[in-house]
Parts: sequence; C-alpha cells; structure tokens
Amino acid sequence: MNQIVIALERRRLIQRSPSQTHGRTMCARLTAKGAQLLAACDEATLRVEQHLLAALSPVELETLHRVLSSCVRSLGKAAEFDEAVGT
Repeated sequence: MNQIVIALERRRLIQRSPSQTHGRTMCARLTAKGAQLLAACDEATLRVEQHLLAALSPVELETLHRVLSSCVRSLGKAAEFDEAVGT
C-alpha cells in the first residue's frame, strides 16, 4: 500500500502532510491534478457501468442491487471485526 501512495505522490496526484492528532501518521489529500484525474475516471467508469447494466431487466437490476448491498454490509462487518481484533 505504501508503494501505491508513494507513486501517487510522485505523480503529484496526492499530497501528504503529518497528522495534527497522531504523531507518526501521514494524511493524504488529492491535489487539483489528482481530483481532475479522479473526475475523468469517474466519467469513464460511469459509461462502462451504464453499458454493463443496460442489458439487465428491472428485476435483474433489483436483484443485483440487493446482492451488492449485502456484500457491502458484509465488508463493513469484516472491517469492523478486523479493527476490533487489531488486524
């Protein structure tokens, strides 16, 4: 993960600064260049999602939404568990 952050910083997509509340923690924020790239990625992703979902019926869309929502809840519970046990 640290290598990804370093690469993003080198490309001037993020800027890191020390945390005001945690001595050894670095906070990362998008730069204007990073925000511009993120917006372009969001736009491209939206087009792919629209194309992908266009073939689904309303019932299939509802089923997909229900299943994905369940997955998101499971991920949230897993993250809470990991945080509770310190992993």
